[in-house]
Amino acid sequence: MLVIRAAKVALVAAVALFATLVAFGNMTDYETNFMFVQHVLMMDTLFPVSTIKYRAIMLVAILAKASYGIAGFMLYSAGRIPLVVLLGGTIDLVWVVLFAIAYGKTPERES
Repeated sequence: MLVIRAAKVALVAAVALFATLVAFGNMTDYETNFMFVQHVLMMDTLFPVSTIKYRAIMLVAILAKASYGIAGFMLYSAGRIPLVVLLGGTIDLVWVVLFAIAYGKTPERES
């Protein structure tokens, strides 16, 4: 039992150290981090003939976003959450519409 506890403590310490190093890097060299994140999100290293379109996971993203937005409206109407949380759910519903449009415009991958 002591070995498992020590392993848990070591894992938490390692994750905390990693998070500290990442945060330190982001705070001291913000522009490099910003350029890296921009590069990753733009996916500019994909070749034009790449078949990666993420069509398969779009439906899951739509479902996940819709569940938060719908739950937000239900909880707000019951008086369980404040208006600011409802606004977050509304933003998610806007994302649902945008994901649905992207899903409709993305062609299916040829097998």
